[in-house]
Amino acid sequence: SSDAETLEQLVLQYHCDTRKEHLTDAEVARIKQQLANGDLGSLNDDYEKCVAQPIRAFLFGNIMRLLLIQMQLSKVQMTQLYMTMDDVMRKNQMSFSFMAAMPAAMAIAFSLSAYWSMRRYRYTPIYRKIRGGLRVVHVIFNRSTGPTLDWFDQGYLLLEVNKMRVLAKKFPDKELQTWFLEDLHQVEDAGLTSEQRLHTVERMYRIYGFLKEQEGEG
Repeated sequence: SSDAETLEQLVLQYHCDTRKEHLTDAEVARIKQQLANGDLGSLNDDYEKCVAQPIRAFLFGNIMRLLLIQMQLSKVQMTQLYMTMDDVMRKNQMSFSFMAAMPAAMAIAFSLSAYWSMRRYRYTPIYRKIRGGLRVVHVIFNRSTGPTLDWFDQGYLLLEVNKMRVLAKKFPDKELQTWFLEDLHQVEDAGLTSEQRLHTVERMYRIYGFLKEQEGEG
């Protein structure tokens, strides 16, 4: 899409400007692949350095340029989210025709439970990292004193949300992934008040079981 192409150009130009040299074909291909997976790669490191020295980054660094790239990434991912939601809705409509097969499905429920149990432990590290990221977001909103976040906290929040978005793309349940990504978009939406966005975070803690530490994770 044109939004994705714009994002690619912004990121590639950023790399060229900061490195003062042209990228090789292999580097361009690697960066495009990272963007396709929702990962800004080394730009996340650059952003963390800017956050560590916000005033210097605002006056002499690339903080505004990095924020613009983060916003464009959010726009691209929201478009992808809507497309995924349409696909999920179509699949759900088709699933109604299989409702009559439910009694037969109950016969294999026991064996499937063992499979899903192993699957849950496989994704435990991902869920643990997301819990850590959401905790940081919760802290950001709690320390905010105004109706909206200032530019520093908004940028810090976008960084954490982007990390969680990359992890969420590894969810085995695509419908759950769609819901979670939609909630993340509400969390990062600067058009909502901090109170509204905090309500979204608290709702996520209530409805997503993986945000509660599972027994045996340590």
